Amino acid sequence: MSGGDVLDLRLLGEQVRRLLQKVDPMAEQLRLLATELSHFRQSINVQFQSIEIALNQVRVQTNAVDAQLATQQRTLDELLVRQHRVEERLDGVEQRLDGVSRRLDGVEQRLHGMDRRLEVVEARLDRLAQRLDGAEQRLERVEQRLGGVEQRLGGVEQRLERLDGKVDELRAFLVAKLGG
Repeated sequence: MSGGDVLDLRLLGEQVRRLLQKVDPMAEQLRLLATELSHFRQSINVQFQSIEIALNQVRVQTNAVDAQLATQQRTLDELLVRQHRVEERLDGVEQRLDGVSRRLDGVEQRLHGMDRRLEVVEARLDRLAQRLDGAEQRLERVEQRLGGVEQRLGGVEQRLERLDGKVDELRAFLVAKLGG
């Protein structure tokens, strides 16, 4: 095995390490994948340590190392595919969140509009109640005045009765004295 193979393995290890750094924040956002990615990272670290020990101990067994490299490449490819899926899922979640946020904005606007309309209705109701109170007070004053007018009218009618009675007396007196 040549030094170039060791360098390729280290480059592959460095690529895997960089990729895991990108995947970790996504794994935190999606709790369902967090545990699985953590176990996978530990597995990769153990495998890389095993590969490095095997390369240092048995440089002649290139077939075994090549098989392990192929496995790591498949693992890296699978990790890239999983990363892509996580990104797509995260995009979908963000789009759904945006939609829910827009719907909530609409509900809040409608509620605000209903609050304003209700305030207008309450103000109109308050003004109507004040007008009703005023009308009741005016009606009470009219009833009181009407009672006073009725009393005065009763007094006028009594005076008119007396006056009418005196006129009748005076006519009867004149007819009796003047004859006719």
